[in-house]
Amino acid sequence: MAPVFALVSKNQTLKLAFEYFLLALAIFWFKSTGGFWLSLLVLISLTYLYLRTTAQASRFFIAAISLAILVFIFPINLEQRLNLISFSLFSSLVAYLLIGTKNIIFINRRFTSQLVYFLIWSGGAYMLFSAFSLRRQIFFFILSALLFKELYQFLTEDSRGVSLLKSLTLSLVALETAWAVSLLPFGMISSLILLIANIYMIHYLILNYESSLPDAKLVFKCICALLGIAFALSFFSNWNLS
Repeated sequence: MAPVFALVSKNQTLKLAFEYFLLALAIFWFKSTGGFWLSLLVLISLTYLYLRTTAQASRFFIAAISLAILVFIFPINLEQRLNLISFSLFSSLVAYLLIGTKNIIFINRRFTSQLVYFLIWSGGAYMLFSAFSLRRQIFFFILSALLFKELYQFLTEDSRGVSLLKSLTLSLVALETAWAVSLLPFGMISSLILLIANIYMIHYLILNYESSLPDAKLVFKCICALLGIAFALSFFSNWNLS
């Protein structure tokens, strides 16, 4: 084992991979058994990785807090070990992408930032579809508003007020779309995909308009893509009409 640890300590890429693998193990251990000390271990691990380099820490603060909250409250069926392993690896991967974007590890930060925020937001959407209650609707709306506001402040030069207005509008659309999609006879994963596709199309339009109204060709492409996704989900999904 000593040669392995020596190699990991010298190679920066292997060192990062090993650190986030340990984070995934800590999350897996915590979600499997629970307990105060394990929750404290996960919290300290996330805090250490995020604040090890303090530069731009405040710029992605909401995303970091949202990820930590999802790690603690995300519902997991302990009898399905594959789901538990997948969630642990997913959380560790999102943490790596978020911290890598903050620390300017990635060249295309515009792409990775959107990927990170939508992955975290998708976790909240999954929770909403797993139990469509009033409490989770409120949580989903607040999560969406805060995440999108921080994302637009990073991607655009808009003022805080404009970013807040965009985020509140998109969050309201996301909540209403989730409610409408939940009425369709789709499975939860299909509903989640349809919601993510719809909200990302609207987000894409918000970022890519050049005048007071979005370009007609861009709107047409987004609508065609969304209809294509909806048709594919309708064709391949097991319809539940009961």
